[in-house]
Amino acid sequence: MRYTMKTRCLLYALLLLLTMGCGQNSDSTAKEMDGELSARIDSIGHVFTDSASMLRIMVIDSSGRLVANSIVGNEGGATPNDKIAITPGDLMFPVMLASLGEAIDTSTLMLRIGDKDYDGCRIADSHVPIDPYTGLPCDSLPVMQAMRIHSPVAMTELGWTFYHDKRELLRERLCTMLPGVEFTSYYPDNYGFDNDSDFRNYCRGYGMKVPMTSLLKCYLRSDVATLLNGGRMIGWESTDVDGKESDICIGYSADGRYAALIIVSRNPMPSAVFEQLFRK
Repeated sequence: MRYTMKTRCLLYALLLLLTMGCGQNSDSTAKEMDGELSARIDSIGHVFTDSASMLRIMVIDSSGRLVANSIVGNEGGATPNDKIAITPGDLMFPVMLASLGEAIDTSTLMLRIGDKDYDGCRIADSHVPIDPYTGLPCDSLPVMQAMRIHSPVAMTELGWTFYHDKRELLRERLCTMLPGVEFTSYYPDNYGFDNDSDFRNYCRGYGMKVPMTSLLKCYLRSDVATLLNGGRMIGWESTDVDGKESDICIGYSADGRYAALIIVSRNPMPSAVFEQLFRK
């Protein structure tokens, strides 16, 4: 029995040493990657010679640790990234889809695209793909394809179909997935979710402000990342961020270990920033 106890103690000590060694290696690798990303961000910053340009880069690793939180081209008057809340727009599509969980089958769900009237409000897509069999514009698409073409009609249809009569449930789920989200109403006497106009806007990612960190961490959720095939870059149209017209996008490193939210005012395009940030 004495020999058994001694053996166990030796095994426990060996396991502890191995665990400490793995932890040190992991920390070393993380610091190396952090340093490499930091150097790349500095390099990217050198292309900004136009004083009117501004670049915000926020990077989080798969554990949710904030790796980079940079503002390039800041003249001292920019609001810190941690204080910025953005309107998600198209970036809301995978979040709302993930909120439905197992309630839908993404392999079979079809959504209306093109244009549709919602209780007196007509919503239309700016781009509608052509059906190769008929040569006519498509009137519906599988949900994943509708998300890839950033269809506002499909986004509205998704919310209208699954949450029109369960609006409080949508609010609760979005608040859980996007901590700190604030909803605004065009009708102050009728707070947001109770009227169709505001509800349509929420379905399309408008009428709300989401902290940058909150939105980026949401994209690290397995249910959201899975919908994006673990790494497709998501673009979004121009919007106003801290008084500057900007482009916002979220994307992943090739190995899926990092997710980045990039806001660019003027030049370069976000895709160019991603290429430099996550190049092999």
